[in-house]
Amino acid sequence: MPKRPTKLAGTRRPWPEPRQLALAAESAGALPATEARLLVLTGEEHCTGPWRVPDRLAIKAIFGELVLDLREASFPNRSWLDIDAIMAQVRIILPPGVRVSFEVQDWFGDAKDARGDRLVQPDDPHLVVTGSAWFAEIQLRDR
Repeated sequence: MPKRPTKLAGTRRPWPEPRQLALAAESAGALPATEARLLVLTGEEHCTGPWRVPDRLAIKAIFGELVLDLREASFPNRSWLDIDAIMAQVRIILPPGVRVSFEVQDWFGDAKDARGDRLVQPDDPHLVVTGSAWFAEIQLRDR
């Protein structure tokens, strides 16, 4: 996978290259397994809007803040988010109807699914969230 270009801290942008790859694959009638990486260093990153969530998304946040808004996203049946946060804040906003397995370790930080109890169906998309929070906060929310 090609490296992502760097960006200025504190700016907003549409979702990166994997979105265009997934949309191209959808229009061609094929949905290949996709992987993407997202790196936040000493800045603020907001990812929002309609896009297809990759099968695997690796997130590294170091001394920064990430808001990943997935309310307009389309999900595969099963996807994985692997989050490593070091002295950072990661907030993931999910739409209703997504099953979540939250398996994040916190080391002198806070990692929680703050969405409360949800009624989910067996055929709802399943999001597996793994990773670690070192002096950091990782939070799943619904708004």
